[in-house]
Amino acid sequence: MREVRGFEPWERQVDIIESLNLDQRVTVATCNGMGKSTLAAEAVDWFFSTRRNPRIITTAGVFPQVKDLWRKIRASHLSSKKPLPGRCLQMEWELSPSHYAYGRSSESEAGLQGLHSIGDNPDPGDDGGLLAIIDEASACEDHVFKAMGGYMTSRNCYWLLLGNPNRGEGGFFDSHQRGRWTRFQISAFDVPEHIISRQWIDDMREQYGEDSVQWQVRVLGQFPKEGGANQIFPRYILEGAKNIHPIEDTGLHIGLDVAREGDDRNVAVLTKNNEVVAIEKWTGMDLQETARNTVAIAESWGIKQHEAYRIHIDYGMGAGVRDRMAEAGWWPDLVNFGSGPNGEYRDVVGDMQFLNRKAELHWAGRELLRRGLASIPEQWETLWKQLAWLDYKFADRSDKLQVEAKAKLKSKWGESPDYADAWILSLSRAGMGGRVWRL
Repeated sequence: MREVRGFEPWERQVDIIESLNLDQRVTVATCNGMGKSTLAAEAVDWFFSTRRNPRIITTAGVFPQVKDLWRKIRASHLSSKKPLPGRCLQMEWELSPSHYAYGRSSESEAGLQGLHSIGDNPDPGDDGGLLAIIDEASACEDHVFKAMGGYMTSRNCYWLLLGNPNRGEGGFFDSHQRGRWTRFQISAFDVPEHIISRQWIDDMREQYGEDSVQWQVRVLGQFPKEGGANQIFPRYILEGAKNIHPIEDTGLHIGLDVAREGDDRNVAVLTKNNEVVAIEKWTGMDLQETARNTVAIAESWGIKQHEAYRIHIDYGMGAGVRDRMAEAGWWPDLVNFGSGPNGEYRDVVGDMQFLNRKAELHWAGRELLRRGLASIPEQWETLWKQLAWLDYKFADRSDKLQVEAKAKLKSKWGESPDYADAWILSLSRAGMGGRVWRL
């Protein structure tokens, strides 16, 4: 790193790389901002440049994170103090057919199969040697660790896991509880001040408090005490997608959750290409006023009258709002959560069976976030909070997934999940006709 790359690692980064070299299996749970992806890129540079015929594979929780790591690898290859060998492309670095590194999506186990080391000599100068890196490891499903574990058949294999400890379950969590791993847990207080400012730590303390999950995970680098096994939107999924800008051109869509009683809010959520970009809320149960507000908001957000099908309103009270909007020539998509599944996200949710439309759209939202096809930036704190309330179970005597009723959630949490419902409604594509197919 120092002599060839011209990169100066700080103390814990040195410890991690030295442990990887000696112990071969290293797992790192870290706070935000310690430079884990940069460290992963430097590990790739080191392994590629110091061995004959190494194999290197990298993956991450969602594909955009794989691409982000490879941007750092390409940058380090170009900026190296001394030239590094081989040709580094977008997500592949090759010196010869038996000397290469590449990045792969973690979406399916099949996509991670087929890479194996040759030989079993642990000497770094001899043929063989495999380095597997999982970045943002907390967001990876169990099949990723199963596939990667299948590679580790010889003595000359190395495994580096890095990530924020967003969930107290899964393969990354298990690596910090059991097995032959060298474990690191890095707090923001361990990181040099020129990398993580103490002002950021103070801001986190003031914003969330030292008893919060955010403080525990993002500042202290510790796994949360609550597992959340039945959460539809566990924190690791929201964290994994928060900085992603989905490339799929789905355009503008509005989800509107209409107030039903006293303290309920009307909430409108705007997404652009499946990324939440704006939220409006107002109180009041007058349907005519809600219809007028919705039309005004839609126009201000760039949705025209002939595109009213891009406005998705919940059934029930929403039916009255739709009728008032229709009188003005606006015909939005009316979404009935209690109806049967529509199927427009079948390529995303697979063969999962759903009790109703509500469960279908909730699970589609989960999978879109998990795959990097949707994003909710962290600034929308109330939406994050309400999504964390949502649990799923399977209906009695069936394999159909269902979501807790809104009334039960309001009783449990003291308020209605208006923001969450509005975002879920924005995912409906029934009004556009047909299904949404992705390659």
